Amino acid sequence: MLDEQLVDVVDGFVVQTTLLMALTKSMCAERAASEALLAKAIEQARLIGMNTKAFADVAAENDPVLAESWRRTWWMLYLSDQNFSVIRYDFITSIYDTDHDVDLPCDDLNYCSTAEILCSDLEASILGWFVMLPPDDWQLAVQPVLLDQLMFQAHMMMYTALAYIHRPLSNLQHDPAEDLSSCGTPPPPLVSSTITMGAFSHRTHSDKLFEAVRNQNQCLTILPLGAAQLSPFLICMIACCTIAYLVACKSGFKPHEVEVARSRIRVCLGTLKHYEDIWPRAKNILHELRVIANALIQEDSVPLPPSTGFDLLAEQDAMVANLFDGEWFNALGTMT
Repeated sequence: MLDEQLVDVVDGFVVQTTLLMALTKSMCAERAASEALLAKAIEQARLIGMNTKAFADVAAENDPVLAESWRRTWWMLYLSDQNFSVIRYDFITSIYDTDHDVDLPCDDLNYCSTAEILCSDLEASILGWFVMLPPDDWQLAVQPVLLDQLMFQAHMMMYTALAYIHRPLSNLQHDPAEDLSSCGTPPPPLVSSTITMGAFSHRTHSDKLFEAVRNQNQCLTILPLGAAQLSPFLICMIACCTIAYLVACKSGFKPHEVEVARSRIRVCLGTLKHYEDIWPRAKNILHELRVIANALIQEDSVPLPPSTGFDLLAEQDAMVANLFDGEWFNALGTMT
């Protein structure tokens, strides 16, 4: 029974990975591949019973957060299939005839109500992996020729994960402009009254958030520019931390901190710029960052509708200069 349960969990992770690959292919305009991968993920989910009410509880072994994650995996499959059918007129949905009795996802506030404890556990898991590395791998090689690409990606993923788990509990407020990012953003901060007393204060989470962002940025400074080995998944990791810096420049940093953040944002933008000819996704993300930066300076943080090119935002550069100053924001404006 235990072996069967383990197989189901492993197959569940395969479903999640295949779904992510389908969405990635879709974003790369590889329609046939994305549809094939989505169909494969749905079929695999059916085979292991992810469409049944019992699967989440059994696979999660009485962990309510993990059980909710499995339920949300099924509903993400469902929504992805339906979204494909909406945006593609000749798409044939493969999930409409599937019987499913999976509970609907719970309210996000309830889902995140144990964030304080979960955050501590996740951080311990990540740092536990880190300290088990050979000491020589605790720091990345400064010389580009010696850079281990796999270890580089592992460090980037570690710092992005740390930034992601600390952001909801930090003092950095969520801005509606962040929702314009196609990379996905951390959930909005929890209401203070819903957070149980724990080991960390909001300020501590903020410190840990920006420590992780700075460490990720430091990784980028030793990356050989133009190296084709940069994984496309790192593009969204860079965007996640860049967005946190952009929001902090508006509402979270003191003047001297803003100046430092601007320099770090230049590193992020410059890295993405070097890879836009290798990965079209990088060019799209650069555009999104510009739209987000423009939206951040508007009254009450009202986001702008997406546009089709950088030139359509030229008339807003004067407004942006009021917040970020013209010289700094020109780095975004020249990303064409």
